[in-house]
Amino acid sequence: MSKLRALLTVAVLLLLSSGTMSAQALKVTCKDGTKSAGGQGACSSHGGIAAALKATCTDGTLSAGGQGACSGHGGIASKAAVKADAKMAKADVKADAKMAKADVKADAKMAKVDAKADAKMAKIDAKADAKMAKTDAKAAVKSADQDAKGATAMCKDNTYSHAKSAQGMCSGHGGVAKLLTGK
Repeated sequence: MSKLRALLTVAVLLLLSSGTMSAQALKVTCKDGTKSAGGQGACSSHGGIAAALKATCTDGTLSAGGQGACSGHGGIASKAAVKADAKMAKADVKADAKMAKADVKADAKMAKVDAKADAKMAKIDAKADAKMAKTDAKAAVKSADQDAKGATAMCKDNTYSHAKSAQGMCSGHGGVAKLLTGK
């Protein structure tokens, strides 16, 4: 029974000492700006531990440094855990920034596509308007070709020419059928 009690006592002492060793393994900042191993007597010849000392607990909360820091939060987190948490936070920020950049790029691309489509539609509309104007002009010319009033010649396709000179008279209409001298 005494061997069991001695064994339990040693186990408890080892367990308790491992908690203080992890606190001692953590570097602390002294008031003069130097770093020192944590634990009892840390920074004793450097003006003591800096007042702004914060310790990160294993559950992620911050606690004032010193004896008993993070005692109700699972102890002081190891440097590796703190670095891993900082790395994860940095990765999250980087991923968010990348996603925002991709969104901006996609929005710009969509705006460019919309602008291109609008320009294409405007070009098609302008082309249609020009074609319609050309058709209207041809219709006006055709109606003038059918009007004998003021004509200078009758063409072979039974249309009239209003040309002032003989050159070009009834061109495109098979030539002059007869000249009209009366006005």
